[in-house]
Amino acid sequence: MPYITKNNARNIEFQVNQSRIERIALDDLYKLSLWMLTKKEQQWLAAARAFYENPEFYINHIYQKIEKPDNSRLVYTGGKPAYHDSRDCEALKRDYVNYEIPVEIEGRGEREIHAFREWWKAEEKLLLSNPSRFVDRMSIHWRLKNPPDLRAISADNSGVAVVENFDVAAVEAEIDNLLNAMNEIRRANPTLIQEFGKRTFAVQRGKISIANEEDRATLNDWDKKKSTLKEKLRLFFQLRFNPDLELDSSLLDALGFKRCSSCHGGDLLLPP
Repeated sequence: MPYITKNNARNIEFQVNQSRIERIALDDLYKLSLWMLTKKEQQWLAAARAFYENPEFYINHIYQKIEKPDNSRLVYTGGKPAYHDSRDCEALKRDYVNYEIPVEIEGRGEREIHAFREWWKAEEKLLLSNPSRFVDRMSIHWRLKNPPDLRAISADNSGVAVVENFDVAAVEAEIDNLLNAMNEIRRANPTLIQEFGKRTFAVQRGKISIANEEDRATLNDWDKKKSTLKEKLRLFFQLRFNPDLELDSSLLDALGFKRCSSCHGGDLLLPP
């Protein structure tokens, strides 16, 4: 069965039909109460669980493709994501890399940006074998007054995350410890948590003012714990139901994925 990167799995996970996730049952989302999360937060987590537990159901009943706007600042845009036949494929393991288009090129308009991207693809082998010569050739061909440093135009990592803990029992214990810690905070600050515990996003954005410094610190800590809790729950669902991120190829084809050329002896130069 094919494999996908965690980054691509997360992209699928976050593309949902909002009206459909509102109908997902939340009763058995986790073994312990998640009272500290809003209903909407629990619905998003339930959708994530559905994706890892039953991908076919998720794709057919919850998923909704969201078209992302073209980012004119990057060299690689709009390419199809790949799925891999082997979990040992180097393209599956490596980080996603992109590059910013030089400002001089960007300022010349859409036609020049398109031409630059096509030139880049034709010269990619030189980029991999001799980056400094690649930059020299780029500067001459495109008459750049300020030749870019490839390190400076590297885009941020795609978020193909490294799972720090593959032990599902250990992750479950971390979640339980977090929930216990949050219950302790509520017992120590019942009024504060009752009034603002589910509105910390508004406190963080300055929409709600908290005058007491100690209360602000408590709510900041609460907000961080909520964020960590949601990330740990997503990881728990993945490790429990689909740790290797395996999906049926027919589902991936329907989502617009392509087969990885590296798995079939090709030379994949574009990001996976």
